[in-house]
Amino acid sequence: MRHNLALRRPLPHAAFGGWLVLVAVLAALVIRWTLLGTALADTTARIATAQQLAASVEHQLTLAQRRAAPRLQAAAVRDTLRSDAIDPGVLRRVELAIPPDVWLVTADLGHGQLTLDGRAMRWQDVAAFADALQRVPGVTNPDISSVSQWQTAGEFQFHIVAAAPGPVAAGGPIGGRR
Repeated sequence: MRHNLALRRPLPHAAFGGWLVLVAVLAALVIRWTLLGTALADTTARIATAQQLAASVEHQLTLAQRRAAPRLQAAAVRDTLRSDAIDPGVLRRVELAIPPDVWLVTADLGHGQLTLDGRAMRWQDVAAFADALQRVPGVTNPDISSVSQWQTAGEFQFHIVAAAPGPVAAGGPIGGRR
């Protein structure tokens, strides 16, 4: 005997079973949602604790850097002086060698090189200054890189580069003067 299932009436307990499955799925979703909320709250608390720890470490690092700054600066100056081996008195000796009609605008001493920019009343004064620089202890090979007439008539601007290899022995003439 064949039965046509399409005409068959559903069993009375089938509707109850469908509702039971739906309630079970909804209960599982509520439990899962609650667990996710709890995990999210726990993770948020851990993040807040980690942020507080990071802020504390950052504050301690800032304090340590402030305490170490003077020592680091002194060490940097010491290392620069050792690596450059500059003679701190060379600029004073250069100053004494400047002729009366010459004035410096900038003077830079570092890495074994002396760079001078200035102005003079005549180009001959620039040449005399370069000649005087050859006699300054601690300055070698002065080279006039450029001389040009400046904005004011009669004044010349110049750029001189010289080697300043390092400290020199005491004594000797300064700028050719005795």
